[in-house]
Order: sequence, then C-alpha cells, then structure tokens
Amino acid sequence: MLTTLRDIELQTLFAEAQHNGESIFEQTGSDLLICPPRQIGSGQHQLIPLRDGVTLKIADGRFHQTTTIESHRGPDEPLVSKFCLSSRFRVQTPRASDIPEDYTESAGHHYLCSLSDVVEFETFQGEERFQVVAFEWSQDYVRSFASTSDCLPPPFQMLAEHQTLHRFHQPLGKTTPAMAQIIQQVLNCPYQGMVKKMYLESKALELLTLQLTTWNENQHQTKMNHLLPDDLERIQQASYVLNQNLNAPPSLMALARQVGLNDYKLKLGFRQQFGTTVFGYSQTKRLQHARQLLAAQDLSIPGVAQSVGYASPTSFTAAFKRRFGLSPKAYQMACRGKNPV
Repeated sequence: MLTTLRDIELQTLFAEAQHNGESIFEQTGSDLLICPPRQIGSGQHQLIPLRDGVTLKIADGRFHQTTTIESHRGPDEPLVSKFCLSSRFRVQTPRASDIPEDYTESAGHHYLCSLSDVVEFETFQGEERFQVVAFEWSQDYVRSFASTSDCLPPPFQMLAEHQTLHRFHQPLGKTTPAMAQIIQQVLNCPYQGMVKKMYLESKALELLTLQLTTWNENQHQTKMNHLLPDDLERIQQASYVLNQNLNAPPSLMALARQVGLNDYKLKLGFRQQFGTTVFGYSQTKRLQHARQLLAAQDLSIPGVAQSVGYASPTSFTAAFKRRFGLSPKAYQMACRGKNPV
C-alpha cells in the first residue's frame, strides 16, 4: 500500500502523537531530536544548528509502509549537501522545468542541490531503513567564500556575482572513501557544546570542498568526452531502436553496431543525453509502456510482462514495484477504481 502525506497531514499526525503521550520532540540546548509518530514509522531525525546559516541534519529511520512525503519548498532555499548512506529514494518534482521531474537518490552516492519554489515528492520503501546525512548552507554563508567565479561550477558563479542561487540538483557520483571517513567522524562526534559545533562545521566544510572538487573534475571530464553532432544523432537513433523493440531490446554491442558507434560512445551518449545507462533507459521505457498497458487494456500480469520483454512475471513485478511503488496488480486495480489493498 502506498501512502502520501502532505505537510498539513504530517503536522496533524505529530500533534496527535504528542497528545497521546508519545515523545516526539527532545530539545538539548539548540539541538533538536525528532521521532516520528509510531503510527507511521520509527527512528529519529536530528537537527543540529551550527554557526548562523549552517545546519546539520541526520535522518535514520524507516516507514511501516511505502510512503510519499509531499513538501512545498519556498523561495531562497539553502544549498543542500547530501550523502545517502542506505536505501534508495524516488524524488518527483512535477512542473519544475530546470531540474529532472523524476529521479532517484541512492545509497553510497552524494548530491548538491538547491530546490527553491518547488513541490517535492519523496518516496520511501516500506520497512526499508533510510539513512541520510545532509548539511544546509544559507546562500549568504556560501557567498562569503565565493569572492570570484574562477573555477566554480555554474550555480556558484551566480553567488560570486551576488545573485540568488537558481534551482538545481546535481548528482556527483559515488561517495569516496575520504568522504565516507568524514561522515563517520560526523556521526561519531566525540565532543560536546561549543567544541562540538566547531568540529562539525569543520567537517562540513571538508565535505563541501570535496564535493566541489568532484564537480569540477566531472566538468573537466565531460569536456574531454565531448560528442560530435553526428554522434548525438546516432544516440537519438539508438533510443528510437530501443523504443521500437521494447519486448526484445538488442544487446549493447548489437545496438552499437546497428547505429554505427562504438560501445564507449554509446554508453557516454546515453549518460549525457538521458542521464542513465543504455539498460536503464530501456528498462524505464519498458516499464512505462507496461504501465500504459495495465491502465488501458484488460491484460494479465504475465501477458503484460511478456509484452515488454520480461520472461519472468516475478522479475517484472519486482522491477515495476521498485519503479512505481506499487505492484502491477495493485496499479491495475487502482486504474479500474478498485481498492488495491
């Protein structure tokens, strides 16, 4: 069962839990520990303010069932430096033209983002532990470092020019061993009081420095891996081939030969044009087509699985549920106006 909770609904659940005697909020100095209502999950969410404009957030918990949290982001949102330690989160930002409308944040990866004026839907899998360490930086705080735009990624160049940070979401790849070590130092901070704040802020700056270095290195690598217009046309041709062969997609090497590219350029092109692998692109299109079939036709689950190239209905069901948060049967029943649970 998929549950969607909006801001006002969450506030109501927290208020009811407090009224029923649950320990929801625990304040220690300026630090705040938040425990979710037992009705929806378990774990805790720590908010640790550092110097003005910097906040550390540590989330560690699980929901009892697959849950989507709807959040409304206001103007001038902070820069967020995020490290996912476990689980995968599907994030949807409908009608946000300058960032992806549907993407995934995964364990072992890190991100930089600023999501102003957007409605965000984060989906968490039921009974799956999620762990996230994130630092929020006010734009004024970051601007104090950005005295020049030299060697800065594009969003930060705006801060150096005293402009407002535009909305963006930047995946930066896998968390490096150096980053992982610093994160463990953050989670196991041995200090208290003022020294704790100083220690955590120093670690936050180390992590942000490593992230910006990674971003610059990725930009340099992208320039080195520039694709020619003819290559881009062949990438589009490859996507057309995959769309026309959803039930039996060609292998990577066969597809590369068919469109006249080597496998390296084919993989690079799909990463640059579609933000995913050739296999990931094909699987997304197959599952999207499967969803259309389930909604529009009276087909069996095995029949739909076969139509989009899955030999095993079990594998199809698992892939569909990971992608959309519902089993194919539950989605089909929901489309028919029936209760899927």
